[in-house]
Amino acid sequence: MIRNETMRQVAVPDAPGWKPSPGKRRPVLTFGFGAAIGFGILAAFPAVAYEPTTFLGQIGQTELQQRTGDAVQTTCGQLSQLDNRSSLQEDLFERCGNMVGNAAQLTGNQSGAEPLSLGWDTEEELGAIVQTVANEELAATRSMATELSAGQASVAFSRLQAVRGGALFGAYGNGVGLGQALAESDPRAQLSDHTGGGAGDSMVGAWGVFANVNYSTGERDGTDSENEFDYDSYGITVGADYRLSNHTILGGLVSYETLDSDFDDNSNFSTSPSSTPGGNIDADSWGIGLYGTHYIDQFYVDGLIGYTSTDYDIDRRILLPLGPAPGGGAGAVATDRTARASTDADSLTLSVGGGMDLNSGALNYGPFARLTYQDTEVDGYNESGAQGLNLTVEDQDWDSLTLALGGQISRASSQDWGVLTPYARLAWLHEFEDDAETMRAFYTVDPQQNELIAITDDPDEDYFELNLGLSAVMRDGVQAFFDYQTLLSHRYIDDHSFTVGVRLEL
Repeated sequence: MIRNETMRQVAVPDAPGWKPSPGKRRPVLTFGFGAAIGFGILAAFPAVAYEPTTFLGQIGQTELQQRTGDAVQTTCGQLSQLDNRSSLQEDLFERCGNMVGNAAQLTGNQSGAEPLSLGWDTEEELGAIVQTVANEELAATRSMATELSAGQASVAFSRLQAVRGGALFGAYGNGVGLGQALAESDPRAQLSDHTGGGAGDSMVGAWGVFANVNYSTGERDGTDSENEFDYDSYGITVGADYRLSNHTILGGLVSYETLDSDFDDNSNFSTSPSSTPGGNIDADSWGIGLYGTHYIDQFYVDGLIGYTSTDYDIDRRILLPLGPAPGGGAGAVATDRTARASTDADSLTLSVGGGMDLNSGALNYGPFARLTYQDTEVDGYNESGAQGLNLTVEDQDWDSLTLALGGQISRASSQDWGVLTPYARLAWLHEFEDDAETMRAFYTVDPQQNELIAITDDPDEDYFELNLGLSAVMRDGVQAFFDYQTLLSHRYIDDHSFTVGVRLEL
């Protein structure tokens, strides 16, 4: 390990000797401490494009890399003034020096910096390395929270559509089409017994129970602000509801879901190990919900209140590989570490909607609208396992308010064994909470707690949700279904969900 005095001599030179590389902007403020590492004072967030303030920030190709580079070099400069650094602070100081030394070379400030440099030839490669020490992975919890809570709401509203107006399951109508199909499949059944308000009395009991199993898979596209990742989730939901009258149903559900995500491999470096994982976030979620519907003739109003509690296990891969021409000093070493952390999140979902159920013979159709609010709070946490590069991450609070407008259609057909109902539902979704969020963290051993700031993408404001499925009502009263759901025209997310379930009316 290089002693502190040596580190001061080979660090980035003072600002007066610095010259920007062609096509790059000069940092706004850069200060040196004698012969110590130059560091930037991070300016308050400007309304215009972010201006990097340090050598390391200046080589960044994105705002995330620029902000992270500024914070790293600022921290490094301040640590250089500590006379009695701890072993973890010394580790952070040397790892910062690897990146700062490389940046000094690339920006034409090679005097004394070569021994610490990682040795990468381009600003693009070094910028990608800087991003591995950023904290943008936390943004994935936003997509995960939405996925986990949305599944609970989808189950509740599907259940309400199934029981409303006597449509035993999945008919998405007021029971007329299903009643006609039952009459066709069983000559003893009278169509008049399965239409209107009386359908609920003749076709179902007061209590209903159900159980669903679901699987979802998808990926989130990478951007300058957020990493690309893919995910798989498995869940189960059980519930029961009670028909208070021919027009009102109330019920409750309990859900469990587990979600595994993997960030894309870090393949930005020509000499880095192939198939190097970018880290992962795993989540286990428990949820409860209360739902209800009230309907009169062809009109209905639905409501849901849900709560989910989620445990996250986070692995953040930090990779600082050596390039083609690393510095010759003892401090020029490759770094490959995994920072690990666990945290909790609480999500509250409130949703209200309404629509019309229309019919023409066995064909059921109608428009609907739904407004959903979701609030998710993620607790702050401290990482471990990455020595001086461990971060302390602050609390996060995500909000979402979406409006869904769409239509649904189904057709009940008689079979020898009962009734088969294929259905489709398409909705346009608009997100009102369309502002980016700011995530803040700092190196745990940094006495000044210089913030590493990552700003998320703006949420996609407009996209579509499509459901296709089949439901079946057996002669013995057992009901079964299959549902496929996907997002269309979403700017970032490609999601596919598959659900199977059974229901019984008691």
